[in-house]
Amino acid sequence: MQFYKIDFKWCPMPPELSKQNAALERVLLEWENTPYFSGSAVKQAGVDCVRFVCAVFKELEGDPLDNDTIKLLPPDAAMHNRSGAILVMKYILNLLQPIKEISSQEVEPGDILVVGPANGGPGHAMIVTPWKNVLMHAGTAKVCRTGFHLATHYQKVFKVFRKGNRQCWA
Repeated sequence: MQFYKIDFKWCPMPPELSKQNAALERVLLEWENTPYFSGSAVKQAGVDCVRFVCAVFKELEGDPLDNDTIKLLPPDAAMHNRSGAILVMKYILNLLQPIKEISSQEVEPGDILVVGPANGGPGHAMIVTPWKNVLMHAGTAKVCRTGFHLATHYQKVFKVFRKGNRQCWA
């Protein structure tokens, strides 16, 4: 399998957000090794990539995903067709407000990378972690860490987003 390095530079969170950085690390560690399960968002029981990203940030904001919201989230499989991916992205961006697209090559802990095949559309979301050059995502088996190298079937980063209320994370 061929790999290529994502052309981003990992940067730490600003020093004034050290408590928020620690909160992100704690939440990510609690989700690590959660099995992949489409349509679920229960730590250590099952989660898919859409719900993983949403659950992490809602928890950091003190507003965990409830069962009604989990049910309303589009299925993970929707990320694998163009129209479904567009609907998923709109839903996620609305749910995670305030959030903004960033164009900088410098990514920070808590940034969200939306990736997918070079000849396709967006199909997967990953979170930049507090650990240098490490991403976390709900992979095909479980929530796990990966580096800034992506397999050739995920060659393209479509968007990078940053939460606008990081100072509120607890």
